[in-house]
Amino acid sequence: MTNLSASDDRLSVLRQVDLFSDLGEQELQKLQSHFVEQSVPSHTSIYHHGDPSDSFYVIRSGSVAVYRDEVGKPVQLQARFGPGDFFGETGLFDGFQRSASARASEPCRLLTIHKDRLLAFLDHHPEVLIKLQIAAARRHTLNVAAALDLGIRNEVRIRLDRVVTLETSLGQSLTVRLENLSLGGMCLRGVPPSWTKGRELSFELSYGEESLAVRGTISWREPETAGLAFAETGPEHDADVQNMLRRLLA
Repeated sequence: MTNLSASDDRLSVLRQVDLFSDLGEQELQKLQSHFVEQSVPSHTSIYHHGDPSDSFYVIRSGSVAVYRDEVGKPVQLQARFGPGDFFGETGLFDGFQRSASARASEPCRLLTIHKDRLLAFLDHHPEVLIKLQIAAARRHTLNVAAALDLGIRNEVRIRLDRVVTLETSLGQSLTVRLENLSLGGMCLRGVPPSWTKGRELSFELSYGEESLAVRGTISWREPETAGLAFAETGPEHDADVQNMLRRLLA
């Protein structure tokens, strides 16, 4: 692909973003020259809570989930974005660190601009700056509403980031990191490559003196991390999961 075609591609994407609808062609040309394109595989993190707020993103293709992800607290989905949407704007105005995490829900192509370049451009385009600040404020309001909604949801994932031991049905002992746990499943980091999507598993998860019998299916997989959906449900299973959560958060 030539530089000209890459430039034209970025322009065609930015023209579809309402945030930039007031810009003339010459100004849009200047803006697109500061964007770079990146490909992000499915289930790959784009940034984490606490990372520097150093970039702004426009989605060319694919979808992105933005969520709060703090150790010991519920994992709170804040928004899902698709082609033509933008994200990462909140940190431009309210601090130097990300207040949430972002992950590709499917393979994505993103247009990315560094914070300094975007803010320098906005200094000369107050109409775009105002629209971006309004969008950031609106999303903040929606995020507060989502946090209140956690109180009435049954399926809440708790961010843990704990090292645990797995004793598999084949007699293997594995040390992995338990990223999060809910009544419906868990996320594990450092699992074997053979734990591919769709594989059924059973193992005993241990942390200190507490253990949890697990039976389920790998629902998604990325290079180091896998999501497992529990096969069992019901009051007894829920009580076992809650006991393990209390131990992990003690």
